[in-house]
Amino acid sequence: MATNSEYWKKREQENLRKNLKSEAEYAKEIQQTYKFAMDQIQKEIDSFYAKYAKDEGITIAQVKKRASKLDMEEYSRKAKKYVKEKNFSKQANEEMKLYNLTMKVNRLELLKASIGLELVSAFDELQRFYEQILTDRTMDEFTRQAGILGSTVPDNAAVLAATIVNASFHNAKYSERIWMHQDLLRNELGKLLTRGMVQGKNPRVLARELRKTFDVSIYNSERLMQTELARVQTEAQLQSYKENGFEEYEYMACHNSDVCANCKALDGKVFKIDDGMPGENAPPMHPSCHCATAAYMDLNAYEKWLNGYSEHGMSFKEWQERSGKATFMKKDGMSKAQLKSAAQIESMAKDMDALVGKHTKRPSKWSGEILFSDGSEGYVAAKYPSCSIAIVLSVEKHDLIHEHLHARSVSHEKAGVYMDYKAWEEIPVEFFTREICKKEKIAITQSEYYNGIENLRKINNRIKIGQDDYTFAKLLFEQKPQHRKEWLRKQIMNAGEDFKEIAELERLLEGVRFLGQDR
Repeated sequence: MATNSEYWKKREQENLRKNLKSEAEYAKEIQQTYKFAMDQIQKEIDSFYAKYAKDEGITIAQVKKRASKLDMEEYSRKAKKYVKEKNFSKQANEEMKLYNLTMKVNRLELLKASIGLELVSAFDELQRFYEQILTDRTMDEFTRQAGILGSTVPDNAAVLAATIVNASFHNAKYSERIWMHQDLLRNELGKLLTRGMVQGKNPRVLARELRKTFDVSIYNSERLMQTELARVQTEAQLQSYKENGFEEYEYMACHNSDVCANCKALDGKVFKIDDGMPGENAPPMHPSCHCATAAYMDLNAYEKWLNGYSEHGMSFKEWQERSGKATFMKKDGMSKAQLKSAAQIESMAKDMDALVGKHTKRPSKWSGEILFSDGSEGYVAAKYPSCSIAIVLSVEKHDLIHEHLHARSVSHEKAGVYMDYKAWEEIPVEFFTREICKKEKIAITQSEYYNGIENLRKINNRIKIGQDDYTFAKLLFEQKPQHRKEWLRKQIMNAGEDFKEIAELERLLEGVRFLGQDR
């Protein structure tokens, strides 16, 4: 049986090429930010020399003289202008406190403070840029995995992305590392200036050394960018796998010419998703790591799901749960008794479709096809996204009414809505099914899976949304599955101003659950 193999490696290599192209563009942006900062700093140094240097150069005694009042006022105006116009982040504003100078500073300290303003401005810009590209990479990966796994991007993807982006990695957040780099660069520049003044170096010599110092910081920033992009991508992958029912993932080394020995040793190894930890058994294993992961699955099963997607429209998770295990009975293999039962069921299915049409005007998307299951999947009846109904030969009228209501409800929605709003599809459908059965005097098949129905009855009993349970069940059913909960919440909020009563109704609302789901 085929498992994760070259198929997934090829997909990840294609994605890596795309990522590398993006990262090359990001590196250019980082370099431009640094270049602008370096140019501004060089101007500060040139201005300093022009103001204080004599023919023989500049001496340490001259730069140690107290800064003039005019120079201090000029610096103060610049600092205030930066704070006002650049809308600094919280971290940048904290850094600015370092440059609240008094009139007692000397000329060199004032120069370093002026340079510090330029660094704060540049690194604040870098932090904003990193936040954007990290968020984009996270959201892109959620979207990419939804496409691979046939699911939908989570409704709260933006919140998840923000949590992932701002998470700590090896005891520091990306933003904290950015400002660590700023501290390092500021300190190195401070040493460079002091050393240059003591040794009497001219601005041209300082400019060359300034470039070397900046090059080191640019390298560090680009490396941080690559590492953090790999981290957020991995976190988005692991969350997507777990959300779609996978329990394991496979480590996929990047297979670049420079792939390290540690990553090569991990290539092809399978880990539990709950144990996945970037830096330990998931990328990035080291700075600038470009390895990836893939959901660990049976490739034969994946190909079957993919080939039939246009017909069934299910996510891979739903397909595995609802059709991956089913065994269907063909009529040419049925006994005479089974054939008789099958014919009766097909006739009954058409009758129940007509009966349901008397209770709701919503059109049915039922294909007219009945599939006969051997019961190995554990259900009595199920409506497939392809709009066929799968049943066992012992099916009852109640079960068929339930499936025909699905054909008039979630079948009209996009693939993925059922799994996202399972509770608010299954429970209202079963509630309406039972009320129809009562009116038509059809036996009701009880099931513990639908215990949330009792909460719906209690809500209607308290605030009378419908004159009876049948009317209420019909009103609720007529809403789209993804809107039912909020529609009912609005009815509750409009019912009165008794806060204690509203709180109790909210408790009942939140208790409408199906098989552990809460939406």
